Amino acid sequence: MSEWSMQLFEEKLGNKVEFSVIVGKSNSGKTTVAKQLTSMFGSTILDMKVIADKCKAKMGTEEEPFEGEVPISKVEEEITSMIEGSKGTGAKFLFDNYTHATDEEFIKFTSKFGSPSMVVFLTADEKFIKERWMKKNEAEEFPED
Repeated sequence: MSEWSMQLFEEKLGNKVEFSVIVGKSNSGKTTVAKQLTSMFGSTILDMKVIADKCKAKMGTEEEPFEGEVPISKVEEEITSMIEGSKGTGAKFLFDNYTHATDEEFIKFTSKFGSPSMVVFLTADEKFIKERWMKKNEAEEFPED
């Protein structure tokens, strides 16, 4: 493909960017694997739960914090802004902890960025997940009374 036709192809794609998706049960190791993948591929993690917390902080004030669930549309706006702000930079993204109610809603949202370059499915048996959950809770420090 010539450089000219490649440029035309990229213009037709609009805001398509390179992104990957990691999915799996809670405590299956998604975030751990996401961190490893981002260090290997130079991606930015788009953790939708973390982004929702940032949106929540923006929606409230210190005196009157926002209470309740952040609308998914606000999270989508924040992510879209991040991705569009990186156009032309060669940035890569990895979606972790998507918060859409269904897979179809998430696919519909991400399809405006193109197709994922990689999808990682993590599976784990219940015993492994319970052990990870127990270790995670043991690691949390609680103040003594």
